Amino acid sequence: MAPKPSHLFSLILLFLLPISSQETLSPSASGQKPSPFGFIKDLQGSDKGDKVKGIHKLKKYLEQFGYLSYNSHSKGQIDDDYLDDLLQLAIKSYQTNYHLKAIGNLDSEIVTMMTIPHCGVANVISGTNWMQSSKNQGHRHGLLHTVSHYELFPGSPKWEGSNVNLTNTFLPVTPANAKIPVSKAFDKWASATSFTFAQTQDYRNANLMVGFYWLFHGDGNRLMAPVEP
Repeated sequence: MAPKPSHLFSLILLFLLPISSQETLSPSASGQKPSPFGFIKDLQGSDKGDKVKGIHKLKKYLEQFGYLSYNSHSKGQIDDDYLDDLLQLAIKSYQTNYHLKAIGNLDSEIVTMMTIPHCGVANVISGTNWMQSSKNQGHRHGLLHTVSHYELFPGSPKWEGSNVNLTNTFLPVTPANAKIPVSKAFDKWASATSFTFAQTQDYRNANLMVGFYWLFHGDGNRLMAPVEP
């Protein structure tokens, strides 16, 4: 017998909760967690041709997000502290994506933007600048453009509009202190939509499953994030 459509759409809610890493996110004296990108503040004012301690970290930062790539002949440059031609081009591309002045140096605006915590997924993948391609496809939120380049389920199945009475369950790995905020989120969602949510202990048949697992996010932060069990 074919599975019920609701079972095909067991949803995993994306509640990303930053968890401090002992190595990089130890609380400061003021109680605040330092940004893993705080080193960029020390590079402010750097321009093409400058040699500044920490530039090699910036190169790896921009490489991670797809802006910078050294070929086999210049691969060693990724570990030095020179602001070279390729790095300047990468900085300009970053500034263009975030609607800053594309001047190619580390002014206060780009330093501020780079030190803001954000998703570790690359903006430029295999030469394609997804932030630029999203201008006509996605939605604009402040300085960021977003567009979907993923598939949640094989075959891109559609949700049946009539299926609005949903059940949800918390998997055993869910922290106790996360259940109340998640339940409140369901209530808020129900108050603004035609959906209803009822909690169940039936893990196998629940429409929505909430569970939290340790993952490395790729942006210097270790996160607790839900994944499909």
